[in-house]
Order: sequence, then structure tokens, then C-alpha cells
Amino acid sequence: MSADALDRLVRVEIDEGRLTARLVIEPGCDPALLSDAALVAALDTRGVVRTPDAGPRLAALLAAQRAQPEQRHEAVVVEGRRPRHGVDGRVELVQPEASQPAPAPTDDAGRVDHRARSVFAAVRAGGVVARVLEPVAGEDGVDVLGRALAAREGRPCEVTLDESVERRPDGTIVALVDGILERGERLLRVLTRLVVERDVDYTTGHVEFPGDVVVEGGVRDCFRVEAAGDLEVRGSVEAATLSSGRDMRLRLGMAAREIGSLRCGRDLHAGHLSNAKATVTRDASVANEVTNCTLTVGRRFCSPHASVVGGSLLAAGECEVGQVGSEAGVATEVGTGMAPDLDALEARLREALPGLERRLEASRQKLEQLQRAVNKLTHAQAEELTELQFLVADDEKRLGAVQGAARRIAQVRARHASGALVVRVAAHRGARLRVGGWLIEVQRTLHGPFRIAPGERGEPTLTPM
Repeated sequence: MSADALDRLVRVEIDEGRLTARLVIEPGCDPALLSDAALVAALDTRGVVRTPDAGPRLAALLAAQRAQPEQRHEAVVVEGRRPRHGVDGRVELVQPEASQPAPAPTDDAGRVDHRARSVFAAVRAGGVVARVLEPVAGEDGVDVLGRALAAREGRPCEVTLDESVERRPDGTIVALVDGILERGERLLRVLTRLVVERDVDYTTGHVEFPGDVVVEGGVRDCFRVEAAGDLEVRGSVEAATLSSGRDMRLRLGMAAREIGSLRCGRDLHAGHLSNAKATVTRDASVANEVTNCTLTVGRRFCSPHASVVGGSLLAAGECEVGQVGSEAGVATEVGTGMAPDLDALEARLREALPGLERRLEASRQKLEQLQRAVNKLTHAQAEELTELQFLVADDEKRLGAVQGAARRIAQVRARHASGALVVRVAAHRGARLRVGGWLIEVQRTLHGPFRIAPGERGEPTLTPM
């Protein structure tokens, strides 16, 4: 067989990326003329650089051709090495992504509480929220022709941090404030104000946030929104549970259906309230109706255009409303100088005081007996004396705290003892007006505006305005 014929029957195929060299032997090639040297020469002619494993592969291919010369044989005899590209540095979050809901909690019966599945990942100051991973270097490859294949180097991480987070020398990123973690393309920060751009419902779960919360939609039945700071809801609130550490603003209002409730740590402003149990620590105002609510206000209720119909409204300080009750004679109670929470606390203090005083007196008497016999005490009595000294000191501290609380309650009562009730439009039949400890039951409509305030002897005095 001529050299030209051998060249036609034996050829080397190199792939497009030059990462493999395949040797092909066509049928009809005389095994007697085909040798290992001929195959090597074919590779050398194409410029293929043989690797250590090329020899065994050529030998296997040659053996297969000699066994079956009438068939076509081929094999990859030389392989290049792909470049190993570097890995870019990146930020790896420790907290779950805000868009990834946590697993839904279950109750004791194993039922899933879907409302408790929150999509908002709150973080706390001092907590590690992310880690900066350094870039990994690349490694060049080589093709079957011996040429280098350049690897792409890993690039350092580019992330901007504001004053809400801090990068430590070990690469950890720590939150400096409470809030919600926000990650942009090249930005990482903690927001102290959470904006919920839709309703609070099954798509969000309950909302518990250590800062201010703004809900641009409403809050649906049986969902809970708790904000350590201010809370604003721009849509309608249904039979939900709301809580704020500071001010609360309900743009439209709340229809609680005797299920929902709210607790406001400072001032409340609402469009309307119906069938709700509400506690406000400081001041409250409602633009329209307060219907069938149990509303207690720690300082002042000022809503000159609001109608209070059904339920009760009790304010510790001055109370100003539009009208009380309705022409249908719905039982409605509005009062000033009233503080139910203080009343309950004062009652508990009154119950606790006698027991504390008796316990302290008994401990003091026993302590005096042991102190008079201090030179004759046994070891056990000496230990009892030491224990009694601690017990008396602890009881004195407890009694002082209770007495101090009672004094503070008396001071609060004194500040609000002269609180006035102002009715701008009317108090209808069936209304009960309380001023301090006095009760006025309205038998026929009292048209306003009028003001009821304690007189010189503390009795309520009605004055037209």
C-alpha cells in the first residue's frame, strides 16, 4: 500500500475547540503496513502534542483494527485540558432572602398555620447578615496542539454598604440596626422602615417588624401586624390584630367584627372604628364613627366630628366627641377621668399590699429575736439569721416598689381628675356619660355643644358652649 493510500485511509480529526484529537482508520487499510509509528506520524503531521495516555490509546486502536480490518475504527487518542475559570467574589447572605418564605409553622395538631408564614426577613442589630467570599483564581488550560487556553480570573466582590451595616476584617457583614435586609445588585443595607406594597394576607403572612411599618393595602381577617415603631395602614383593616410601639394611623379605619383588636403605644389616628377592642396609651382621634367598640385612651380623645354609637369609650383625660348614642336609644358609654388599666392595676396593688406588709412584719420580728440572742446562736441559727436579713431586705424592696407604684397612680389620677367631656352635637337617650366617679344617664336628647366637667366639690357641671 502506497504512502498516499495510507494517508487517505488514516486521518486525524481535531474538534473546533482543539480539545480532542480523534484518529480514524477507514476499512481496507492493510494491517501489515499499519504500525504504531505510522499513527504517531499522522499525529505529528497535524501538530498534535502527544500526552502520556496517547500511547495506550494508540495501541488499543491498532489492535482493534488488526482484529477487524474490514471495519472502520476511530478513537480519541489525545485530549487537551479545559481552562478552569476563576470564581468572582460574592456576598453570601446568612439571613434568608426576603423573597423566600420560611417554612410555615404548625400547631400542636400538626396543622399548617399559613398565616404564620412571613415573607419578610427581619434582622437584629449585632447579627451577622452576610459574608463576603473572596474571588478564586483561575487556571489556564492547554489544547491538543500544545497552545495555552487562557482562564478568566475571578473578580473581587463589588458591594456598597451604608451606615446600617459594617464589614468586619473576617469578611462578615453585621447589622448595626434592627430592620429588614435589602439586597440590590451592588448594595446591601438594613432598612428600618418596612413598606408592604400590597395587602397583608396569605401572600405575606403575619408581619412582625422591629421598626416602622407602612402597609399600602389593607389587613385581612385574622392576620397580625406588629410594629415596634410607627404603623400606618392605607387600606381597610378587617378582623385583624394590630400593635404599634409608637403611633398608629389607619387611613380608612378598622371593621373588626368583634374579633379584631389594636394596641397603640402612643397616638392613634383612624378614619373609623367598628366592633373593635382598642387600647391607646396616649391620645386618639377618629374622623368618623366609633361603633360598638371597647376603646380605652390613656390621655386625651379628641374627635369633634365623630359619632360614638354602642360600646364604651373611656379616656383618662379630656374627651371631645360629636355625638353620643343614636336616636334609636342604643346603649353607649362615654367617660372621662376613667382609666380601666389603672383601675385594674390599682386593685392588684391593693390586694398585694396587706400580704407584703404581714410577711415583712413577721420576718422583722423573727430577725429581732435572733439578733437579741446573737452570742448564743447555733451554726444553723446563724445561717437562718443571714437568710432572714436578705429576706427582710428583699421584702422591703418589694413593698417600696408597690407603694411607689400606688403613688404614681395617684399622681396620674390627680392630673386627670379635672378632665372634661365635650359633646359638640348631641348625647341621645340611652347614653351614659361618666365624669370622674360620677355617672349621668341621659333620659332625653341633650343637644350640644356642651361641656361637662367637675365642679368645685367634684360633682359634674354641664355648661353650654
